[in-house]
Amino acid sequence: MNYYAVKALQARVYLWRGKNEDIVNALSAANEIITALENNIAINEMYTYCNFLTPETVNKSCTSMSRENIFGLNVSDVASRIVNYIKPYYLDSENTPMYLLTTDAMSLYENSATDIRLTTLMEPNTNAQNTGYTPLKVYQSDLANDYKNKISMIRIPEIYYIAAECYVKQNNPNLSLALNCLNTVREKRGLYTPLEDLDAEQILVEIQKEYHKEFLSEGVMFYYYKRTGTKTIPNYTEDMGDAQYVLPYPEFEIQSGRVQ
Repeated sequence: MNYYAVKALQARVYLWRGKNEDIVNALSAANEIITALENNIAINEMYTYCNFLTPETVNKSCTSMSRENIFGLNVSDVASRIVNYIKPYYLDSENTPMYLLTTDAMSLYENSATDIRLTTLMEPNTNAQNTGYTPLKVYQSDLANDYKNKISMIRIPEIYYIAAECYVKQNNPNLSLALNCLNTVREKRGLYTPLEDLDAEQILVEIQKEYHKEFLSEGVMFYYYKRTGTKTIPNYTEDMGDAQYVLPYPEFEIQSGRVQ
């Protein structure tokens, strides 16, 4: 982890704790990263080679979004690990491919014509009866070599979402700055109509929606739901509680003497 990745992890942890002083600390850590990015000092001073991608710079060869990684991993031979799950042109007879039903995609992405999270980062499949969109962030076939085997762990948009949530939840809420954070990400994704005139609760709803749109297939939403204590999550029938949110220790760990 480089310096800014550590600050990003701090922001996550403080926000998770969620007390008043933690909100202050989370916002401070997030804003340090945002300031560095906006003043272009992250690259020059800390060897943090990341930047916000724009709709014009995202295409099928860079759908991993790894240029936005504040922290990411190189995972060898990703293609063989996901071949049964990330298949843009799945068949009705296949049970393993992951996709978002077309009706759900149209409901989630408010502008299906310009939001690159749908138009570029997802691939529509109309060959099957169950039409849907396959997420391409880890799909390897079309990626340029610089983007292959890259798995995102913390990307720039999450830092803006953390800051937005902190601006809403701090003792003296600043809803204007919260909306600025959300609109910054939305504009980078091709949504040029800004969010305006929302109250605190409405902004929190928009933050959840933006998390869902931005991090589809990255695993971030699971921890967002867990952190916020969400009882029901999309496309899952059980009510969520500790039994669902607490990941079990691997069997090997238990055999080695670890007890939950």
